[in-house]
Amino acid sequence: MASSPNPLSPAYVPPSLSWYCNAAHITPSVYTLPPQAENGQAKLVNLIYVQRHQKRTPDNLVPNNENVFNPPAGWDCRDIDFHSYATGKGVGAANVVEEFEIDSWNPFLARIWNGTCDAGQLTAGGLKDSQAHGKDFWGIYGPAGKAHFLGPAPTEEQVYVRTSPEPRTMQVAGAWLDGAGYQDGRQFTVHVMPSEIDNIVPSYSCSYADSLRSQIESEQPWKEHLASKQSLFDDVNAVLGTGQDGGWNSWIDHAFDFLSSRQCHDHPLPTNPANGKSISQKTADDVYAEGNWEYNYIWNNATNADEYVKYQFGGFVQELVRNLDSIRSGHAAPKLMAYFGHDGTMVRLFKTLAQAGNILWPGLGSEVVFEVWQDKAGSKFMRILAYGKVLSSNAKGLTTKDGPADAAWTPLEDVIQYLEGRVPSDLFEKCSQ
Repeated sequence: MASSPNPLSPAYVPPSLSWYCNAAHITPSVYTLPPQAENGQAKLVNLIYVQRHQKRTPDNLVPNNENVFNPPAGWDCRDIDFHSYATGKGVGAANVVEEFEIDSWNPFLARIWNGTCDAGQLTAGGLKDSQAHGKDFWGIYGPAGKAHFLGPAPTEEQVYVRTSPEPRTMQVAGAWLDGAGYQDGRQFTVHVMPSEIDNIVPSYSCSYADSLRSQIESEQPWKEHLASKQSLFDDVNAVLGTGQDGGWNSWIDHAFDFLSSRQCHDHPLPTNPANGKSISQKTADDVYAEGNWEYNYIWNNATNADEYVKYQFGGFVQELVRNLDSIRSGHAAPKLMAYFGHDGTMVRLFKTLAQAGNILWPGLGSEVVFEVWQDKAGSKFMRILAYGKVLSSNAKGLTTKDGPADAAWTPLEDVIQYLEGRVPSDLFEKCSQ
Protein backbone atom coordinates (compact mmCIF):
# COMPACT_ATOMS: atom_id res chain seq x y z
CA MET A 1 0.00 0.00 0.00
CA ALA A 2 1.69 3.19 -1.15
CA SER A 3 2.36 6.01 1.25
CA SER A 4 1.24 9.53 0.54
CA PRO A 5 4.10 11.83 -0.58
CA ASN A 6 6.23 12.98 2.32
CA PRO A 7 8.94 15.65 1.93
CA LEU A 8 10.70 14.20 4.98
CA SER A 9 11.35 10.88 3.27
CA PRO A 10 14.61 10.14 1.42
CA ALA A 11 15.01 11.48 -2.08
CA TYR A 12 14.60 7.96 -3.43
CA VAL A 13 12.85 4.95 -1.98
CA PRO A 14 12.58 1.86 -4.21
CA PRO A 15 8.98 1.15 -5.29
CA SER A 16 9.17 -2.20 -3.48
CA LEU A 17 9.58 -0.30 -0.19
CA SER A 18 7.55 2.89 -0.72
CA TRP A 19 4.65 1.47 1.31
CA TYR A 20 6.96 0.67 4.22
CA CYS A 21 9.31 3.57 4.97
CA ASN A 22 6.49 5.97 5.85
CA ALA A 23 3.19 4.12 5.82
CA ALA A 24 0.05 5.74 4.48
CA HIS A 25 -1.97 7.33 7.26
CA ILE A 26 -4.94 9.61 7.72
CA THR A 27 -4.35 13.16 6.51
CA PRO A 28 -6.68 16.16 6.32
CA SER A 29 -6.62 16.04 2.51
CA VAL A 30 -7.92 12.47 2.22
CA TYR A 31 -10.04 12.07 5.36
CA THR A 32 -13.80 11.88 4.88
CA LEU A 33 -16.56 11.88 7.45
CA PRO A 34 -19.09 9.05 7.52
CA PRO A 35 -22.35 10.05 5.78
CA GLN A 36 -24.20 9.97 9.10
CA ALA A 37 -21.92 12.73 10.41
CA GLU A 38 -21.99 14.80 7.26
CA ASN A 39 -25.76 15.24 7.51
CA GLY A 40 -25.63 16.00 11.23
CA GLN A 41 -27.20 12.76 12.37
CA ALA A 42 -24.20 11.66 14.46
CA LYS A 43 -21.36 13.13 16.50
CA LEU A 44 -17.92 11.77 17.38
CA VAL A 45 -17.67 10.82 21.06
CA ASN A 46 -14.38 8.88 21.45
CA LEU A 47 -11.19 7.88 19.66
CA ILE A 48 -8.68 5.07 20.14
CA TYR A 49 -5.45 5.31 18.17
CA VAL A 50 -2.78 2.61 17.71
CA GLN A 51 0.43 3.34 15.80
CA ARG A 52 3.78 1.74 15.05
CA HIS A 53 6.92 3.82 15.65
CA GLN A 54 8.68 5.49 12.73
CA LYS A 55 12.14 5.10 11.17
CA ARG A 56 15.00 3.69 13.21
CA THR A 57 18.42 2.14 12.76
CA PRO A 58 18.55 -1.63 12.15
CA ASP A 59 17.72 -3.89 15.07
CA ASN A 60 19.51 -6.85 13.50
CA LEU A 61 23.23 -6.48 12.96
CA VAL A 62 25.53 -8.76 10.98
CA PRO A 63 26.96 -11.09 13.66
CA ASN A 64 30.48 -10.00 14.65
CA ASN A 65 30.94 -8.20 11.32
CA GLU A 66 28.56 -5.23 11.21
CA ASN A 67 31.32 -2.62 11.03
CA VAL A 68 32.45 -3.96 7.65
CA PHE A 69 29.08 -3.01 6.19
CA ASN A 70 28.90 0.48 7.65
CA PRO A 71 27.20 2.74 5.04
CA PRO A 72 29.60 5.24 3.41
CA ALA A 73 27.86 8.15 5.16
CA GLY A 74 27.75 6.18 8.42
CA TRP A 75 24.97 6.06 10.97
CA ASP A 76 25.04 9.51 12.53
CA CYS A 77 22.53 10.32 15.28
CA ARG A 78 23.97 13.65 16.41
CA ASP A 79 20.97 15.37 14.78
CA ILE A 80 18.64 13.97 17.43
CA ASP A 81 18.79 14.49 21.20
CA PHE A 82 17.92 11.74 23.66
CA HIS A 83 17.07 13.07 27.11
CA SER A 84 17.42 10.58 29.95
CA TYR A 85 17.07 11.77 33.52
CA ALA A 86 14.84 11.42 36.56
CA THR A 87 13.56 13.81 39.21
CA GLY A 88 11.71 13.23 42.44
CA LYS A 89 10.25 15.07 45.41
CA GLY A 90 13.01 17.33 46.62
CA VAL A 91 15.50 15.86 44.14
CA GLY A 92 16.49 17.67 40.98
CA ALA A 93 18.60 16.48 38.08
CA ALA A 94 20.66 17.82 35.24
CA ASN A 95 19.01 17.63 31.85
CA VAL A 96 21.16 14.71 30.71
CA VAL A 97 21.39 14.06 26.96
CA GLU A 98 22.62 10.70 25.67
CA GLU A 99 25.14 10.50 22.87
CA PHE A 100 26.36 7.08 21.81
CA GLU A 101 30.11 6.78 21.54
CA ILE A 102 31.76 4.11 19.39
CA ASP A 103 35.53 4.17 19.75
CA SER A 104 38.03 2.69 17.33
CA TRP A 105 39.99 1.06 20.19
CA ASN A 106 37.05 -1.00 21.42
CA PRO A 107 37.87 -4.72 20.96
CA PHE A 108 34.25 -5.43 20.00
CA LEU A 109 34.05 -2.70 17.36
CA ALA A 110 33.37 -5.23 14.60
CA ARG A 111 29.93 -5.87 16.13
CA ILE A 112 28.53 -2.44 15.28
CA TRP A 113 29.05 0.39 12.81
CA ASN A 114 31.26 3.43 13.14
CA GLY A 115 29.07 6.36 14.13
CA THR A 116 26.89 7.73 16.91
CA CYS A 117 23.83 5.46 16.81
CA ASP A 118 22.74 2.42 18.76
CA ALA A 119 20.93 -0.51 17.15
CA GLY A 120 17.17 -0.04 16.91
CA GLN A 121 17.42 3.64 17.77
CA LEU A 122 14.92 6.21 16.52
CA THR A 123 16.52 8.54 13.98
CA ALA A 124 15.91 12.21 13.24
CA GLY A 125 13.96 11.15 10.15
CA GLY A 126 11.73 8.98 12.31
CA LEU A 127 11.26 11.81 14.79
CA LYS A 128 10.17 14.18 12.00
CA ASP A 129 7.78 11.60 10.57
CA SER A 130 6.27 11.16 14.04
CA GLN A 131 5.74 14.88 14.37
CA ALA A 132 4.10 14.99 10.94
CA HIS A 133 1.70 12.19 11.92
CA GLY A 134 0.67 14.12 15.02
CA LYS A 135 0.07 17.25 12.97
CA ASP A 136 -2.03 15.32 10.45
CA PHE A 137 -4.06 13.64 13.18
CA TRP A 138 -4.84 16.93 14.95
CA GLY A 139 -5.55 18.52 11.59
CA ILE A 140 -8.49 16.11 11.32
CA TYR A 141 -9.74 15.76 14.89
CA GLY A 142 -8.67 19.15 16.26
CA PRO A 143 -10.98 22.18 16.27
CA ALA A 144 -10.08 23.20 12.72
CA GLY A 145 -10.41 19.67 11.27
CA LYS A 146 -13.29 17.97 9.51
CA ALA A 147 -14.14 15.97 12.63
CA HIS A 148 -13.42 18.94 15.02
CA PHE A 149 -13.66 16.78 18.11
CA LEU A 150 -10.56 17.56 20.20
CA GLY A 151 -9.34 20.79 21.76
CA PRO A 152 -6.74 23.19 20.35
CA ALA A 153 -3.87 21.09 21.74
CA PRO A 154 -3.44 17.80 23.63
CA THR A 155 -4.00 17.86 27.37
CA GLU A 156 -3.71 15.01 29.86
CA GLU A 157 -7.40 15.47 30.64
CA GLN A 158 -8.48 14.63 27.11
CA VAL A 159 -5.61 12.41 25.89
CA TYR A 160 -4.30 9.20 27.49
CA VAL A 161 -0.99 8.00 26.00
CA ARG A 162 0.58 4.60 26.49
CA THR A 163 3.70 3.20 24.88
CA SER A 164 5.69 -0.01 24.95
CA PRO A 165 8.70 -0.08 27.33
CA GLU A 166 11.02 0.58 24.37
CA PRO A 167 12.46 4.14 24.42
CA ARG A 168 11.73 4.73 20.73
CA THR A 169 7.98 4.42 21.25
CA MET A 170 8.09 7.00 24.05
CA GLN A 171 10.15 9.28 21.81
CA VAL A 172 7.66 8.85 18.97
CA ALA A 173 4.80 9.68 21.33
CA GLY A 174 6.56 12.88 22.35
CA ALA A 175 7.12 14.02 18.77
CA TRP A 176 3.54 13.05 17.87
CA LEU A 177 2.22 15.18 20.75
CA ASP A 178 4.43 18.07 19.63
CA GLY A 179 3.06 17.81 16.09
CA ALA A 180 -0.44 17.81 17.55
CA GLY A 181 0.29 21.14 19.21
CA TYR A 182 1.42 20.29 22.71
CA GLN A 183 3.33 23.16 24.31
CA ASP A 184 7.09 22.76 24.76
CA GLY A 185 8.57 22.74 28.23
CA ARG A 186 5.66 21.10 30.00
CA GLN A 187 5.56 17.53 31.20
CA PHE A 188 3.09 15.05 29.70
CA THR A 189 2.59 11.69 31.38
CA VAL A 190 3.14 8.68 29.14
CA HIS A 191 1.96 5.41 30.67
CA VAL A 192 4.13 2.28 30.38
CA MET A 193 3.61 -1.28 31.62
CA PRO A 194 6.60 -3.28 32.92
CA SER A 195 7.97 -5.50 30.17
CA GLU A 196 6.99 -8.67 32.05
CA ILE A 197 3.30 -7.85 31.56
CA ASP A 198 3.32 -5.33 28.70
CA ASN A 199 0.71 -6.19 26.07
CA ILE A 200 1.60 -3.67 23.35
CA VAL A 201 4.63 -5.38 21.84
CA PRO A 202 3.46 -7.83 23.33
CA SER A 203 6.33 -8.75 25.63
CA TYR A 204 4.58 -10.89 28.24
CA SER A 205 5.75 -14.49 28.04
CA CYS A 206 3.33 -17.15 26.84
CA SER A 207 4.53 -20.73 26.65
CA TYR A 208 1.39 -21.87 24.83
CA ALA A 209 1.81 -19.22 22.14
CA ASP A 210 5.46 -20.27 21.79
CA SER A 211 4.36 -23.84 21.16
CA LEU A 212 1.93 -22.63 18.50
CA ARG A 213 4.72 -20.71 16.79
CA SER A 214 6.81 -23.88 16.73
CA GLN A 215 3.90 -25.75 15.16
CA ILE A 216 3.52 -23.05 12.50
CA GLU A 217 7.18 -23.34 11.59
CA SER A 218 6.88 -27.12 11.36
CA GLU A 219 3.98 -26.99 8.90
CA GLN A 220 4.71 -28.28 5.43
CA PRO A 221 3.79 -25.06 3.58
CA TRP A 222 6.30 -23.13 5.70
CA LYS A 223 9.05 -25.67 5.14
CA GLU A 224 8.36 -25.84 1.40
CA HIS A 225 8.35 -22.09 1.08
CA LEU A 226 11.67 -21.67 2.87
CA ALA A 227 13.18 -24.40 0.71
CA SER A 228 11.94 -22.64 -2.41
CA LYS A 229 13.67 -19.43 -1.29
CA GLN A 230 17.02 -21.01 -0.46
CA SER A 231 18.71 -19.20 -3.35
CA LEU A 232 17.53 -15.88 -1.88
CA PHE A 233 19.03 -16.72 1.51
CA ASP A 234 22.21 -17.83 -0.30
CA ASP A 235 22.44 -14.48 -2.12
CA VAL A 236 22.16 -12.58 1.18
CA ASN A 237 24.58 -14.90 2.98
CA ALA A 238 27.15 -14.63 0.21
CA VAL A 239 27.44 -10.90 0.84
CA LEU A 240 26.92 -10.71 4.61
CA GLY A 241 28.63 -13.95 5.63
CA THR A 242 25.60 -15.03 7.66
CA GLY A 243 25.30 -18.57 6.29
CA GLN A 244 25.96 -20.21 9.66
CA ASP A 245 23.68 -18.00 11.72
CA GLY A 246 20.29 -19.54 12.51
CA GLY A 247 18.53 -16.23 13.12
CA TRP A 248 19.41 -15.04 9.63
CA ASN A 249 18.33 -18.27 7.95
CA SER A 250 15.23 -19.47 9.81
CA TRP A 251 13.22 -16.60 8.28
CA ILE A 252 13.88 -13.43 6.30
CA ASP A 253 13.15 -11.09 9.26
CA HIS A 254 16.76 -10.11 9.91
CA ALA A 255 17.62 -9.38 6.29
CA PHE A 256 14.38 -7.41 5.82
CA ASP A 257 15.18 -5.21 8.81
CA PHE A 258 18.84 -4.78 7.87
CA LEU A 259 18.15 -3.77 4.25
CA SER A 260 14.96 -1.76 4.71
CA SER A 261 16.50 0.34 7.50
CA ARG A 262 19.31 1.32 5.16
CA GLN A 263 17.09 2.14 2.20
CA CYS A 264 14.54 4.04 4.28
CA HIS A 265 17.43 6.32 5.29
CA ASP A 266 18.85 6.68 1.78
CA HIS A 267 21.86 4.47 2.50
CA PRO A 268 23.05 2.21 -0.33
CA LEU A 269 22.68 -1.55 -0.27
CA PRO A 270 25.75 -3.28 1.24
CA THR A 271 28.88 -4.54 -0.50
CA ASN A 272 31.32 -6.99 1.04
CA PRO A 273 34.78 -5.39 0.72
CA ALA A 274 36.49 -8.76 1.07
CA ASN A 275 34.87 -10.50 -1.89
CA GLY A 276 33.36 -7.55 -3.77
CA LYS A 277 29.87 -9.07 -3.77
CA SER A 278 26.90 -6.74 -3.36
CA ILE A 279 23.22 -7.14 -2.61
CA SER A 280 21.39 -5.99 -5.70
CA GLN A 281 18.10 -4.10 -5.71
CA LYS A 282 16.50 -7.21 -7.20
CA THR A 283 17.67 -9.27 -4.21
CA ALA A 284 16.45 -6.59 -1.80
CA ASP A 285 13.08 -6.49 -3.57
CA ASP A 286 12.82 -10.27 -3.22
CA VAL A 287 13.65 -9.97 0.50
CA TYR A 288 10.84 -7.45 0.98
CA ALA A 289 8.38 -9.67 -0.88
CA GLU A 290 9.47 -12.67 1.18
CA GLY A 291 9.03 -10.67 4.37
CA ASN A 292 5.45 -9.87 3.41
CA TRP A 293 4.76 -13.55 2.66
CA GLU A 294 6.22 -14.66 5.99
CA TYR A 295 4.31 -12.11 8.06
CA ASN A 296 1.08 -12.97 6.30
CA TYR A 297 1.67 -16.69 6.80
CA ILE A 298 2.76 -16.64 10.44
CA TRP A 299 0.12 -14.23 11.71
CA ASN A 300 -2.68 -14.72 9.19
CA ASN A 301 -2.72 -17.79 6.94
CA ALA A 302 -1.09 -20.60 8.93
CA THR A 303 -3.33 -23.28 10.41
CA ASN A 304 -2.65 -22.06 13.96
CA ALA A 305 -2.27 -18.36 13.15
CA ASP A 306 -5.59 -17.30 14.64
CA GLU A 307 -5.01 -19.19 17.88
CA TYR A 308 -1.45 -17.89 18.00
CA VAL A 309 -2.59 -14.27 17.77
CA LYS A 310 -5.35 -14.75 20.33
CA TYR A 311 -2.89 -15.85 23.01
CA GLN A 312 -0.09 -13.49 22.02
CA PHE A 313 -2.35 -10.46 21.80
CA GLY A 314 -5.21 -11.32 24.13
CA GLY A 315 -3.84 -9.00 26.80
CA PHE A 316 -4.09 -5.97 24.54
CA VAL A 317 -7.49 -6.95 23.16
CA GLN A 318 -8.76 -7.26 26.72
CA GLU A 319 -7.61 -3.70 27.38
CA LEU A 320 -9.30 -2.56 24.18
CA VAL A 321 -12.55 -4.23 25.27
CA ARG A 322 -12.35 -2.54 28.68
CA ASN A 323 -11.90 0.84 27.02
CA LEU A 324 -14.82 0.30 24.66
CA ASP A 325 -17.03 -1.01 27.43
CA SER A 326 -16.36 2.15 29.41
CA ILE A 327 -17.31 4.22 26.36
CA ARG A 328 -20.46 2.16 25.85
CA SER A 329 -21.45 2.66 29.48
CA GLY A 330 -20.98 6.39 29.26
CA HIS A 331 -18.38 6.45 32.05
CA ALA A 332 -15.92 9.30 32.06
CA ALA A 333 -13.01 8.46 29.76
CA PRO A 334 -10.38 10.44 27.90
CA LYS A 335 -11.58 11.63 24.52
CA LEU A 336 -8.55 9.98 22.94
CA MET A 337 -6.55 6.92 24.01
CA ALA A 338 -3.33 6.71 21.99
CA TYR A 339 -1.03 3.68 21.92
CA PHE A 340 2.45 3.58 20.35
CA GLY A 341 3.96 0.19 19.59
CA HIS A 342 5.77 -1.89 17.01
CA ASP A 343 5.31 -3.90 13.83
CA GLY A 344 4.41 -6.87 16.04
CA THR A 345 1.67 -4.78 17.61
CA MET A 346 0.16 -3.87 14.28
CA VAL A 347 0.31 -7.26 12.55
CA ARG A 348 -1.52 -8.85 15.49
CA LEU A 349 -4.05 -6.02 15.53
CA PHE A 350 -4.73 -6.38 11.80
CA LYS A 351 -5.28 -10.12 12.29
CA THR A 352 -7.50 -9.47 15.31
CA LEU A 353 -9.62 -7.18 13.14
CA ALA A 354 -9.63 -9.79 10.34
CA GLN A 355 -8.23 -7.37 7.78
CA ALA A 356 -9.32 -8.50 4.33
CA GLY A 357 -6.63 -9.72 1.94
CA ASN A 358 -3.00 -10.34 2.75
CA ILE A 359 -1.53 -8.65 5.81
CA LEU A 360 1.68 -6.90 4.80
CA TRP A 361 4.60 -6.35 7.12
CA PRO A 362 3.25 -3.25 8.91
CA GLY A 363 5.00 -0.15 7.63
CA LEU A 364 6.75 2.44 9.77
CA GLY A 365 4.08 4.71 11.22
CA SER A 366 1.23 2.38 10.25
CA GLU A 367 -1.86 3.08 12.30
CA VAL A 368 -5.39 2.03 13.19
CA VAL A 369 -8.00 4.57 14.30
CA PHE A 370 -11.15 3.50 16.12
CA GLU A 371 -13.82 6.19 15.87
CA VAL A 372 -16.88 5.93 18.13
CA TRP A 373 -19.91 7.87 16.91
CA GLN A 374 -23.26 8.48 18.57
CA ASP A 375 -26.52 9.16 16.75
CA LYS A 376 -29.34 11.39 17.92
CA ALA A 377 -31.07 8.43 19.57
CA GLY A 378 -27.99 7.83 21.74
CA SER A 379 -26.87 4.64 19.97
CA LYS A 380 -23.13 4.26 19.47
CA PHE A 381 -21.40 3.01 16.34
CA MET A 382 -17.81 2.41 15.32
CA ARG A 383 -15.78 3.15 12.23
CA ILE A 384 -12.28 1.63 11.93
CA LEU A 385 -9.61 3.23 9.74
CA ALA A 386 -6.29 1.66 8.72
CA TYR A 387 -3.58 3.04 6.44
CA GLY A 388 -5.67 6.18 5.97
CA LYS A 389 -8.77 4.37 4.72
CA VAL A 390 -11.77 2.59 6.18
CA LEU A 391 -10.74 -0.94 7.15
CA SER A 392 -12.18 -3.78 5.12
CA SER A 393 -12.73 -6.78 7.40
CA ASN A 394 -13.73 -10.40 6.89
CA ALA A 395 -15.07 -10.72 10.44
CA LYS A 396 -18.78 -11.30 10.84
CA GLY A 397 -18.62 -9.45 14.13
CA LEU A 398 -17.42 -6.33 12.33
CA THR A 399 -20.17 -6.28 9.76
CA THR A 400 -23.53 -4.60 9.48
CA LYS A 401 -26.69 -5.90 7.90
CA ASP A 402 -25.72 -3.91 4.81
CA GLY A 403 -22.19 -5.21 4.38
CA PRO A 404 -18.65 -5.51 5.81
CA ALA A 405 -16.82 -3.04 7.99
CA ASP A 406 -16.05 -0.83 5.02
CA ALA A 407 -19.70 0.19 5.30
CA ALA A 408 -18.16 2.24 8.13
CA TRP A 409 -21.05 2.01 10.56
CA THR A 410 -20.93 -0.96 12.93
CA PRO A 411 -22.87 -0.96 16.22
CA LEU A 412 -20.42 -0.57 19.11
CA GLU A 413 -22.16 -3.42 20.90
CA ASP A 414 -21.32 -5.77 18.03
CA VAL A 415 -17.68 -4.69 17.99
CA ILE A 416 -17.32 -5.29 21.72
CA GLN A 417 -18.95 -8.70 21.46
CA TYR A 418 -16.62 -9.63 18.60
CA LEU A 419 -13.49 -8.50 20.46
CA GLU A 420 -14.57 -10.29 23.65
CA GLY A 421 -14.48 -13.47 21.60
CA ARG A 422 -10.83 -12.75 20.80
CA VAL A 423 -9.77 -12.90 24.47
CA PRO A 424 -9.23 -16.53 25.60
CA SER A 425 -10.81 -17.33 28.96
CA ASP A 426 -7.70 -19.35 29.87
CA LEU A 427 -5.18 -16.73 28.70
CA PHE A 428 -3.22 -16.59 31.95
CA GLU A 429 -3.38 -20.33 32.60
CA LYS A 430 -2.11 -21.37 29.17
CA CYS A 431 0.52 -18.67 29.07
CA SER A 432 1.82 -19.82 32.45
CA GLN A 433 2.16 -23.54 31.73
